[in-house]
Amino acid sequence: MKNSYVSGLLTALFLVVLFCSPGRLNAEAASTAPIPENQKKGASLDAIIDGLEHRYKADSFSALFYQESPLPDIQITEKAQGKAFFKRPGKFRWSYETPDVLDYISNGDILWIHSPADNNVWIGHAGDFFGKEGSAAVLTDIKQIRTRFHVALAEPFDELSYHLKLKPKNSVLGVNDIDLSIDRKTFDILKIISFNMNGEETRVMFRDMNFNPLADDSLFNFTVPENAIVIPLD
Repeated sequence: MKNSYVSGLLTALFLVVLFCSPGRLNAEAASTAPIPENQKKGASLDAIIDGLEHRYKADSFSALFYQESPLPDIQITEKAQGKAFFKRPGKFRWSYETPDVLDYISNGDILWIHSPADNNVWIGHAGDFFGKEGSAAVLTDIKQIRTRFHVALAEPFDELSYHLKLKPKNSVLGVNDIDLSIDRKTFDILKIISFNMNGEETRVMFRDMNFNPLADDSLFNFTVPENAIVIPLD
């Protein structure tokens, strides 16, 4: 697997699936319901988090993503892009399309990682892969963002987006700091920038966030291809 892909993926999934909390709401209603005016205009931290909670109450959503992983030691930036699908509770399909095809799929219990080029499939438990320090529990309840992170408003201050700085109260996925950019009008997550314990940065940008239609469960299951090399995820 591509190590830089994994680093960025962990952070993006940890945060984006975080918003797939288990409460029920019709997906169409969630995507069309107006954001309260006090949340649109208010710049208070509570109002911004309230806006996120309101926006991501849908049962499922998808988005296109673009990822950058700077490698300063060799002065290059690895770039990748693809499409991601999420469904509560804890289901996702994160598919890299370029530069290499690579799929991360989970039904909330099992995690499959498939590399079609070499027909390798890694299999493990999603909870184990995302760490054993409570991160899986956070994914089931967005409100834990208020208790599991130190959250602060951050610069730059502009008319198009809010910016938050998140710092885990406990060690989570080896992430030291996380910057979130959030659309002021829709409360869509626009960008996640993570910094690991070594100061290495990964940027994941999202566009075309779509809360309709409801994602089919077949997206979040995987059948191992014939003659594939199966590798356990430790």
